[in-house]
Amino acid sequence: MVRSMISLTTLPESFWGYALKTAAHTLNRVPSKAVESTPYELWRGRKPSFSYFKIWGCEAYVKRLMTSSKLEPKSDKVIFCGIPQEN
Repeated sequence: MVRSMISLTTLPESFWGYALKTAAHTLNRVPSKAVESTPYELWRGRKPSFSYFKIWGCEAYVKRLMTSSKLEPKSDKVIFCGIPQEN
């Protein structure tokens, strides 16, 4: 899964660690053949939310906390490379 994620983006191979964390995060939220529920459901006791999932390596925009003038952009263009640890 990690090899596919890296090959389908413009990110360098040095981002493999971020791809691995994202793959593990994703696989913990999908059902497996061995168990009817997901690992996330077994750990947390509730169904996972998929509303925040994005395609790994896609363009994204991060809102700036403060801008010094009204003419500056309110967000910065970035490349999505994983879920923050807080989630």
